Amino acid sequence: MKKLVFLIFPLLLISCGGEESVTPSNTAEDTAPAEDTAPAEDTAPAEEDTSFQTRNIGLTEDNYFDPFTRHIEIQNFRIFITPEVSDDFAVHVSKIYELMLGNNDLIDPIMRQEYFETLINQNVFQRIGYSGPDYYVEKTGKNFDEALNPHPFKGPYRDNMTDYIWEVPDANTDEKIGEIVEHLLHTITNVALAYTHQEWNWMQNSDIYYATMEAINNNVFDVSDYQQILDRGDDEGYYSIITQEFMFWVIVVEWGLADIYELPHNEFSASSPAEIKSKLPLAHKLYEDFIAKIFTPPSIDDLRAILGSY
Repeated sequence: MKKLVFLIFPLLLISCGGEESVTPSNTAEDTAPAEDTAPAEDTAPAEEDTSFQTRNIGLTEDNYFDPFTRHIEIQNFRIFITPEVSDDFAVHVSKIYELMLGNNDLIDPIMRQEYFETLINQNVFQRIGYSGPDYYVEKTGKNFDEALNPHPFKGPYRDNMTDYIWEVPDANTDEKIGEIVEHLLHTITNVALAYTHQEWNWMQNSDIYYATMEAINNNVFDVSDYQQILDRGDDEGYYSIITQEFMFWVIVVEWGLADIYELPHNEFSASSPAEIKSKLPLAHKLYEDFIAKIFTPPSIDDLRAILGSY
């Protein structure tokens, strides 16, 4: 039986850890039972020294989605949580995602609505796990694929996700921010936007493909760490992961978060929006035409404020 602990979000308008990206799929299996919905709570007032507001986010306990025993529904996006993960960390992940969907003058309401509709229609979801794959291997004595099922045993949430977000107990605040933002962006670009816009469909000769090739050819993006995927004959997996990783780097630099990831470094050598614009014009155009019109750049101060009490 499921138990509604707090409220589920009302709709709006409407590492690489442990595994590689998966191919977007239209598969939608069993339909989950309808959920009870609690009355909406008032928006929590913002503190005087912050520039953002977050609502009272609650978790739904539901064994129907085993092995994930809790989930959060926020802005049409389902976040599944393993039993070991703390409630606080799961809520902080949700607040950071909410922060990325703040309003600004560049937002295109039609494009944002299309994005929200994709999340619902394609059952896009995110997973939060504890510590990392080794934790589950040691706990069960099985390999990771057997230790933690990649999707709920029941319901329509099957293949349309990417990595886990790991709650690493001894990570510092910036490391937690880096983990959360990176893997949210992987799911956003590699799944949701790939379904919504052909320009992001990495399975074809698309804008994201050409932008990634431009970065490789200009020696800004080093893909040598992913060569083993191509060497084993998995062309689809290779192009999925390099486009996913590339646009994650582009977006966090455009958002002014390069310091969180200690950029520049060997994999990605650009560290400022000016460098993206001058060295990677195709990627900069993708950012301006899509990311800037759907999402709001979260500031480092606001991100740290969310995780500051954790």
